[in-house]
Amino acid sequence: MYVNINPFVLRDYVSNESRKNCVVISQSEDPWSYEVKCDYREVLRRKINAADALAIRQYTAGEVLLYTLYLSYSLEGMEKLSSIDPENELSNVERQIEIENIKTLGTLRKDNSFHLVAELGTDFASAVKWVVQNQKELCPTGSVNEKNRPGMVFNSGFCVKNTRKNKSDLALLELALKGPIQQVLYNTKENVKESTLVDPMAFFRNPPQDLRSMAPSKWNHCDKAISLRDATFGGVFPAANAESFVLNPNCDNWYSGN
Repeated sequence: MYVNINPFVLRDYVSNESRKNCVVISQSEDPWSYEVKCDYREVLRRKINAADALAIRQYTAGEVLLYTLYLSYSLEGMEKLSSIDPENELSNVERQIEIENIKTLGTLRKDNSFHLVAELGTDFASAVKWVVQNQKELCPTGSVNEKNRPGMVFNSGFCVKNTRKNKSDLALLELALKGPIQQVLYNTKENVKESTLVDPMAFFRNPPQDLRSMAPSKWNHCDKAISLRDATFGGVFPAANAESFVLNPNCDNWYSGN
C-alpha cells in the first residue's frame, strides 16, 4: 500500500528527502557551478504497512492523551487570575485565595476524556510488545537510521532494546493500569526514600469534580503548603499519605523580604 505525503504539512521532511534524490552530474570550471540531476518522482510517495499504521495510531494516541490532560478541566477564569497578578508577585496563599473566588476555574468538564486514558495505556503496552517481537523486520540494522525501512513512511525504523529495564518498565505500566502498585518514592518530610502504595489510574477512574478539593489546606511561615484537603490526592495515594510525597515544606533558602 502507498500513501501520498502532503508537501505543505511535511515541508521539512519533503525538503530533506528531495536532497537525497539529487546527484551531481558534472562541475564546470567555476568552482561554485554544478550540474545536478534530481528525481522527485518518489519523494511524495511512501509505502505503508502495519508498523507504520501502528506508529500513526500511537502518535495520535499521544496527542489525545496530551489534550485530555490539558482540557478535561475548565480554564475559564485563568485570564482573570493573570490580570490580578500580572507580575506573579502574589504569595502562594494569596494566589490560592484568588483562585477560590473564580468558581469555574479547575472544574471538571462534562465532555472530559479521562475514560480513554486506561485504554490508551493498554494499547501502548501492546504496541511496544509487538515492536519488540518484530525487531528483525523493524530495526534490521540494530539502530535507528534510514537504511532500516527504505521507501516506508517511517524509514528510520522502530528500534527498541529488549533490556531488563525496559521489560521491568513495561511490566510496571501494565500493573499500574490494573490497580495500586508498590513504589519507592522520596518522602519530602523525612528526607528519605520510602515504599508506599500508589494508584496512578485512580485519578482517571474517578476524577475530582473540582481540583480545589485537592488544594493545600495549611501553609507554614515561608509560604510552603504543609497539608492537603485530600490526603489521598485524588485517590492516587490510597494510604492517605500524599502530603509526605507531594508537598515540600522545606524552608531552606527562603527569604521573607523583610
